Amino acid sequence: PANKVETVYNRFLDIMKGFKAQQISTKAVIEKVSTLFAGHKDLILGFNAFLPQDYRIQDTPEKPPEQQFDSAYNYVARIKQRFINQPEVYKQFLIILQRYKDGSRSISHVKEQVAALFHGHDDLMQQFSIFLPEKPGDE
Repeated sequence: PANKVETVYNRFLDIMKGFKAQQISTKAVIEKVSTLFAGHKDLILGFNAFLPQDYRIQDTPEKPPEQQFDSAYNYVARIKQRFINQPEVYKQFLIILQRYKDGSRSISHVKEQVAALFHGHDDLMQQFSIFLPEKPGDE
């Protein structure tokens, strides 16, 4: 339906605006666009026209849902490992996520808290952005 196409289009524009404003990395753009266009390999491969040569998307099978879960699990495991000598950081991250899940925190608040928690660990913050909704309305 047209409404779904409009939603996908608007999310795509939001991703590209974030990239242009240098709020998200090229790798994050590729992951977000690939997820957004999941099931439409022609759109994903067509996106190569906008990417630098070194970042071209290869014609590979799409990630099934269990691999998407694995990505999230691996990310959380990376956080636990990174802060192995600071277990309170890992625990605080889990508390922030739980509060969001419970509906007691907005995604904007979650982003602020995680950015403060991961200060100096830009790679973790960039990876975190992959798992976030594109717009405040998606909270």
